[in-house]
Amino acid sequence: MKSWMHHAVRACTVLLAAGVAHTALAASCATSAAPRAVDYPWMSIERWRQMHAEQVARAAQGGIDVMFVGDSLTEMWPKALWDSNFGHLKAANFGIGGDHTGNVLWRLQDPAIAAIKPKLVVLMIGVNNINLCKESADAVLGGIRAVVARLRAQYPAARILLNAVLPAGTAGSDVRRRLVALNRRVRTLNDGETVFFRDYGARFMGADGNLSKELQPDLLHFSEKGYRLLADAMRPDIEQLLAPKPYVAVSPDGRTRLKVTAGEGKLAYTVTRDGATVIAQSPLGLSTSLGTLDGQSLRVDGSDSKVVSETYRPVAGKAASVADHYNEVELRLVGKDQPFKLNVLARSRESA
Repeated sequence: MKSWMHHAVRACTVLLAAGVAHTALAASCATSAAPRAVDYPWMSIERWRQMHAEQVARAAQGGIDVMFVGDSLTEMWPKALWDSNFGHLKAANFGIGGDHTGNVLWRLQDPAIAAIKPKLVVLMIGVNNINLCKESADAVLGGIRAVVARLRAQYPAARILLNAVLPAGTAGSDVRRRLVALNRRVRTLNDGETVFFRDYGARFMGADGNLSKELQPDLLHFSEKGYRLLADAMRPDIEQLLAPKPYVAVSPDGRTRLKVTAGEGKLAYTVTRDGATVIAQSPLGLSTSLGTLDGQSLRVDGSDSKVVSETYRPVAGKAASVADHYNEVELRLVGKDQPFKLNVLARSRESA
């Protein structure tokens, strides 16, 4: 009798411990920065640590313009496809299979990874919060929002290509419904300025909503053909987001365009009138006691635009009043290596 009770108590204790461990895992997935704490049949904790160490070493080498961050869907890009589509963009892969948002938050804290200066971060994360952590769409949104906030703070000069969690499971399944609900929420993080949301999921679904096993053999991970389709969808957006961003002030009559571009270590401006170039692209800089302030020493921290329509009385001349009507773009510039700020106003009037 005592032996039976002893085994029963042990069994209950094991079940309770497993339940507590699962609850702790689920509670920590979304927003708690933590390393991998679970051995999976397909990846041990030791292997996870090794992969992270390899990525830290790659980060320390520098020379990374495009930083892919995510889970197995990022990790498993076939090398030949990766090299042909992203190699020339100085891209580096920071995906690890099985990672959820909390794991990514922890990995981003590493000093070598934090020191990267990417121009673009390609983020695809969240499916393991759903599949492994069993979290709600609202909880996963909190995790993705935390990762995006970390990326923005850590890499202020970078844009973020925020991918929807791509479809998994069968049409109408609980997993699919939860992913759809999640993506509706993730879409709200798009601001069109720094964070750009893209959903390529429709490319992988048939008319009935089902996935092709030719593209996703296990209805989650991609085959080489699936990655080729993803590359074809993603690459144009990546190239567009890497292009220098133009800031344009157009005169009220639409005839004059003053365009300022910031990118590739350069600040430059161009002026056109009725489509014809008046001032070809010219460098924009300022000589100060701190040295020359240009695209090498400055980065754009934000921008604003406004329309101005005013009337003022001149102190001389025949006119009793003069209309001042123009469109303005203001660039807020900050030092890359020195703590200073500089605002540049670009104004385009109908007459100038």
